[in-house]
Amino acid sequence: MKDQGFTMVELLVVIGIIGILSAIAVPSYIGWLARVEAQSAANTLAQQMQRARTEAKRGTAQKITTTAGSKTITLTPVERVAGAWVATGSGVRTTTLEGATIQTTADLVFMPPYGSVEVGTVPQAYSVQSVRRTAISRSIRVISLMGKVVTQ
Repeated sequence: MKDQGFTMVELLVVIGIIGILSAIAVPSYIGWLARVEAQSAANTLAQQMQRARTEAKRGTAQKITTTAGSKTITLTPVERVAGAWVATGSGVRTTTLEGATIQTTADLVFMPPYGSVEVGTVPQAYSVQSVRRTAISRSIRVISLMGKVVTQ
């Protein structure tokens, strides 16, 4: 009569194969996850810029503020007072990025009626960097006076 089951050698071989596959797969997965998080953060920043531009087209100038090393993007309604952009006091929106930080400190104002930006402020480049792997980053650029946003 033959016993049912696996021998110790068979179990050790299977465990060894699983260990080798895990050693190969885990770093690849972490790299993929870092790339996805950086791309998601870049898309979020680009969406907030598009939102600011849309609000400016509706009649309210919007300032988008980012700080290097931060995870937050701030949209502030502003108006021109004595040559400077001043917050109107209501409607400030803050968005927090997940899994990435912003590497650029900048303010960019989208102005009515076309959602354009001021002359001399473009091209404006922003960078977001993965928290998991700092070598992985994505860039967002405002490339025209009309506020066109490109993500790379």
